[in-house]
Amino acid sequence: MTKFLAGPVGSWLRVAVTVILSMWLADLLEGNTWVLDWSAYALGAVVAVLPVVIAWLNPADTRFGKGKA
Repeated sequence: MTKFLAGPVGSWLRVAVTVILSMWLADLLEGNTWVLDWSAYALGAVVAVLPVVIAWLNPADTRFGKGKA
């Protein structure tokens, strides 16, 4: 499980859960009780891939991608 979370998919999953949970909590704070805007949450999951792509393109980041030995 640790290797999975350290890889690119696990990294995306951690960021996506954080983004979606933050969006949902912001909705609750605005007074929208249990209203789920699935399109916004899907967009949040798509945006969560950006840190993974940045790490993959960065040659100094050796977790995965271009700098991996």
